[in-house]
Amino acid sequence: MSRFKPKHLRLLISPTAVTLFMDTWGQSSTSKLIASTDLPRGDLVQALESALAALPSENVPPRAALSVVLADPLVRLFLVTPPSNLTRFEDLRCAAAIRFERLYEAHASDWHVAAAWTSEAPFPACAVPLAVLGVLARFAAARKLRFGKIVPAAFEHPRADHPLQGQETSWLLSRCGTHVTMAVRTRDRLQAIRALTWPEEAWRSWDSLHDGLSREAMRLDCALPKFLIGTGDIPAEFFANPHPNGAIHLLKVHPAKPVGIRRYPWPALDLRPGPKIRAGWTPASLVVCGCALAITAYAAAQSVLLATRISELQKEVAHAGMRLAARERPVDSVPVTAVKGEQVAAVNSAVRQLNLPWQRILQAIEAATPKEIALLALEPEAKRTALKGTAEAPTADGMLSYITQLKTQRTFHNVLLTRHEVNDQDPMKPFRFQFEVYWREAGE
Repeated sequence: MSRFKPKHLRLLISPTAVTLFMDTWGQSSTSKLIASTDLPRGDLVQALESALAALPSENVPPRAALSVVLADPLVRLFLVTPPSNLTRFEDLRCAAAIRFERLYEAHASDWHVAAAWTSEAPFPACAVPLAVLGVLARFAAARKLRFGKIVPAAFEHPRADHPLQGQETSWLLSRCGTHVTMAVRTRDRLQAIRALTWPEEAWRSWDSLHDGLSREAMRLDCALPKFLIGTGDIPAEFFANPHPNGAIHLLKVHPAKPVGIRRYPWPALDLRPGPKIRAGWTPASLVVCGCALAITAYAAAQSVLLATRISELQKEVAHAGMRLAARERPVDSVPVTAVKGEQVAAVNSAVRQLNLPWQRILQAIEAATPKEIALLALEPEAKRTALKGTAEAPTADGMLSYITQLKTQRTFHNVLLTRHEVNDQDPMKPFRFQFEVYWREAGE
């Protein structure tokens, strides 16, 4: 076998033999017999342990997946109705244990109970002795194998030669010697599981088989379906030839491939220790998951925004600390150079000159000066808030009138005529005079 193909072992355990197959999945599904040995009579646990130890290990690849199929007589199959006051998964386990003890009069603590757990409808359950599981676990550990699953033969996830679509009622019929397991499924609910003992005469002809099935249909108060799924050691002629009048067709089953094969929809039963719950998707669960995802996404976005804001605040705090430290840092003293008095006086004089209200003074003088008066010079004295002026007038009356006109200006609070004379050198003999005006400070 190619080293790249999956290695899968299938161990079939019947009441009389233990058989090990190598299954390969490719273009065609094949099973290769590796070893087989008889199962001694007597205590099942001791007989199984000695039979497994007798299997040769030459052709058993290590670390291969191991599936164990237990014949129906070696397990206990039954149907469990969920309690009406169900509140937790442990209630389903207790209901299964109580049902098992009532049916088989055995203590549930010595058995491992597995089921297709559901709280919505009756579900199948299966019990296997804990001692048997212990023997299988020791065998797998000794041969370095890993468990794929442990299933009863009746629920080995078979696929049928017919899809059985559109059938309201379907039956599963499993035979192991005189032991017969019958499961009845109506629509999407499992209605009954029955463990029967049929003699060899029941399998001699279609009529005897039809009679037995009809009796069970009457006990279950349901109609006998046209198609049945058959597995186990049912005689091959029942699969090859239907009932003479076409009332019943028995369909053969094969072990299902892991992937890609349509399987008949019977519940899954895995007898490996530990509860295995597979929740199905419902509209309510989808809505809950969607809301949970939306809340998670919103919380993640808010967390990112909060982290960004915290980072910004940390930067602002760091900058504020730097500014505060800079303020508290001592300032280096600057040596003070003594300023001389003359420099102070010169600076003050320059400041006063710069602060002269020149525009206001000139506007007042321009408004008071008529055309016949000629202004020859203006010299301000900022310290005294005074302005000395020199002007010429054609007559003495014009000179006096000009002085009077200056006094009427609100900018000046005092006007003085300090000197006057006649300019004899000029043919017009004008009066040249000097005056002083004192301006008002701003706000006076």
